[in-house]
Amino acid sequence: MYQLLAEPLVALSVLLLLAVIAHYMWIQLTVGRLRLAKGIEAPAVTGDPEFERAYRVQANSVEQLAIFLPCYMILIVLTGLLGSDVFLWITVALGFLYLVGRVLYARTYMTDASKRAIGAAITFVVNVLMLLALIVQFLIFLF
Repeated sequence: MYQLLAEPLVALSVLLLLAVIAHYMWIQLTVGRLRLAKGIEAPAVTGDPEFERAYRVQANSVEQLAIFLPCYMILIVLTGLLGSDVFLWITVALGFLYLVGRVLYARTYMTDASKRAIGAAITFVVNVLMLLALIVQFLIFLF
């Protein structure tokens, strides 16, 4: 496994994965901070528009992570094992685009929920492309 992580593009993919997780943790902290600052006691999730937007960002992020994390982790392993530089670069690009999409989604939703579409679209497209990349990798592996 160490040899796999020694591959620079695999290591970069893992670094992007860690950045995605760190971004989600920042969202969690934001929701917790706003819950305390606005006096919204659990289990309530309404009462202040700023908190409600942050809470929706967190909920949507969990929904997207449920697709992204397993697909991206499998893609890292498959591309690393197959040693295809093209697929490794695609993996890095997808991880970077996903992170950009999620940051953009969070920032725009927190300021004006109606402007979240670009971040949401980037996330959706990346998840679809990852699924397609996994299918292609699987087919290459089979044949």
